[in-house]
Amino acid sequence: MTACAALLLVLFVQQAPAPSASALTETAVIDLVQRAPSFGPASQREDLAVAYMALIPETQERGYFAEIRWREGVKFRGALVSLVRSDVELPDGMEWVVRHERWGIVAIEYGKTWQDMVNELQAAANASFETSVISRLKTFASGQKLFASFVGGAYAGDMACLLKPTACGIATETGLVDESFQQAERSGYRFTLHAGAVRSTEQGHALVKTYAYTAEPLSGGAPNRRAFCIDQSGRLCAVGPATPLDIKNAACPASCAPVK
Repeated sequence: MTACAALLLVLFVQQAPAPSASALTETAVIDLVQRAPSFGPASQREDLAVAYMALIPETQERGYFAEIRWREGVKFRGALVSLVRSDVELPDGMEWVVRHERWGIVAIEYGKTWQDMVNELQAAANASFETSVISRLKTFASGQKLFASFVGGAYAGDMACLLKPTACGIATETGLVDESFQQAERSGYRFTLHAGAVRSTEQGHALVKTYAYTAEPLSGGAPNRRAFCIDQSGRLCAVGPATPLDIKNAACPASCAPVK
């Protein structure tokens, strides 16, 4: 699955799941599951039912997830089933669990629920976003380090000096960070430059002794995202979800846990 498809799936499953009024019916799902070897007559699995079923986005109605439940004696069990059209060509290493007429099952994950899938996809999405955020903070710190080498150890107190060094007296037309750093909000985060004490000014721009650059999740975004900070020491760190970054003296807080 592509990163885009995974993200769409995360957004989709965050909503309350409901039975899908699509070409694949609950009756067809039950029929397919009962044809799987693990659900044969000897399995003693009874009262098979579909708890939730929904289309996987961006599959042109060729893929579905379904949570199934059944009874074994007096105990109820469950599994998450991945279903695709029978004319889909499976990638190398993947085999059909069962295939019949228009549909087939490619995976039955026992003991796994719909919410488990939501959580796993959310964690994967968060990890992907965090990788992008960490890269952005490191790029910013590299730009500041290069800036300091031009001006004798001071740092840019605003983004303009890094985007256009000539605006701050540095004789280079090349930006020390790319134009995307003009955007304060990106990838579900708000990025903020915290400037420390002013050491000098250059063409109206403050050159500072210290700085901190932070990335904090936007309110209303995906849950369980950490906030990140990097400062002139090169220390990159993070705080847990829903924990504010308390920036003082333009430095990352001591409570911020190091990130490699």
